[in-house]
Amino acid sequence: MAIKIHPGIYLFEESSEHHHSNRLVEKIIELAEEENGPIYDYGCADSFYVDCLRKSGFEAWGFEGTVGIRKSCISPYTLEYDLTVDMPEMKKGLAISVEVAEHIDWQDIDLFLNNITKSCRKNLLITWAVIVTGK
Repeated sequence: MAIKIHPGIYLFEESSEHHHSNRLVEKIIELAEEENGPIYDYGCADSFYVDCLRKSGFEAWGFEGTVGIRKSCISPYTLEYDLTVDMPEMKKGLAISVEVAEHIDWQDIDLFLNNITKSCRKNLLITWAVIVTGK
């Protein structure tokens, strides 16, 4: 099966501005402990959260739409995948998406959200930044 890759939702130039939260890692771990399944990080960028979860003993996988992202990922458990195309069914677990949806074109947002929710068993953690364009 060929994987369609979106050409640049996350820009390498933005990587120095990408922030992570150790407190958020703690909260994700709390949610993960309630689950009986894997953790999926949709739009994982450099896979920081995937790496933290793996080091804490969880089965975690990251999905990122940026071509070539794997060369800058912390964790090898990251797949390049267009988050706006229908993804295959996966084992149910915890789904997370941190500051990703604002990068998705509005015409693709339903597919993006469907991909996230269909992998949820019990919990979903999603954050969504508000973009002010000045227009």
